Amino acid sequence: MGRKILIGILSLLTILFAALLLMDVAWFFHGSLELFPTDEQQGKIKSVAGLSGCGFVLAEAAVLFLLGRLSRSRHRPCLEIPPDPIDGSHP
Repeated sequence: MGRKILIGILSLLTILFAALLLMDVAWFFHGSLELFPTDEQQGKIKSVAGLSGCGFVLAEAAVLFLLGRLSRSRHRPCLEIPPDPIDGSHP
């Protein structure tokens, strides 16, 4: 049950970071929300939006890596003892 909850939380984090990244890209291209921003303000906005975008990309990659690792470890085949070739029974 704990693994399902963790996978659900990681899935929600993936959606959250993707939405934040999309808003950050829009902020990067739109710029400052002031009516008449100066070039200095626009430069600061682009710097902050670029840095936060890199952070969101790294966070998204980390969450996707963890999610892939969790789902991959769940589907590993169990070790089974093969049946006896003579009579077909299990030991």
